[in-house]
Amino acid sequence: MFAQFHTLEQKQRFKLKLDQVVQSEFESPSLKVNDIAARLYMCERQLSRYTKRYLDMTPVEYLRKYRLTKARKMLQQGLSAKQVTYSVGFSSYSYFARCFKQEFGYTTKEFRALH
Repeated sequence: MFAQFHTLEQKQRFKLKLDQVVQSEFESPSLKVNDIAARLYMCERQLSRYTKRYLDMTPVEYLRKYRLTKARKMLQQGLSAKQVTYSVGFSSYSYFARCFKQEFGYTTKEFRALH
């Protein structure tokens, strides 16, 4: 039981630190995994191991998911998909639209019609 608690505590601490770094930088399209790792004072390989172990995804997947979640909130607030694309750090609308549909199952237009 103690080992599980310890792991849960580690997971929460890691996610909190990761969220703080990503929150402060996610809008930049030039944000890379090595930038996140450096801000967390670890190497890319260690960051990859931690995100796999604690979040069951790669750092790239985590950053993409974080950006898409922010984008969804912005779309719900009535911003256009093109505005949102660049506001959340994507540099290409077509790539953003493809990722959005893959993540949520709707195109941005369908999503806005539902909300």
